[in-house]
Amino acid sequence: QKRTRAATMNRKQKLREEIKQLKANQSTDMKIDTSLTVCNTLRDWIEQQAIQRIGVYFAQPDEVDLSTMIQSCLTQNKSLYAPCYQSEQNAYQFAPFEGLDDLSSGKFNIPEPTQKTVSLQRIELLLVPGLAFDIYGNRLGRGGGYYDRILNQFNGISIGICSALPLQPNIPTDDWDQAVDYICVGHNIIKSGKDH
Repeated sequence: QKRTRAATMNRKQKLREEIKQLKANQSTDMKIDTSLTVCNTLRDWIEQQAIQRIGVYFAQPDEVDLSTMIQSCLTQNKSLYAPCYQSEQNAYQFAPFEGLDDLSSGKFNIPEPTQKTVSLQRIELLLVPGLAFDIYGNRLGRGGGYYDRILNQFNGISIGICSALPLQPNIPTDDWDQAVDYICVGHNIIKSGKDH
């Protein structure tokens, strides 16, 4: 079993390096276009589903930037929550924020809400960043397992947010890896085959 786990870790690491290289080759214009397209797709979907309470993230340089969707949700008085790093647990919990001035710089210099954290059960929809996703909703993260722990406790709808790269045919997984319900790729939100 240890050997299988090590092999999976190696395959994940190799895939991470490949994806990071592909992302590094994307132009700034392409990244901006992808982010705007994803934001518009999400905004329309959220409206159709009448979702009010959304867990978002603040993007690292190689992630899809949700800023325009966040601004739009704030103007529509939707309740937004973002991850806050809890050092004593080495984990993230979500806290509400009402505007960009409601944030301070956190772990990895990512903006974090300054308010008290809340139960994940308060959130209806969770937007999950990833380096890559496959059609089953499996996610390739950065290796810290933070979102796997969050998704393991989350009962709402989760959408993996993909960059301009195509979905992977099959991402190697470990027992603790958590799949998402949907994947947003450009203009489309695809239901994942996570239960198959």
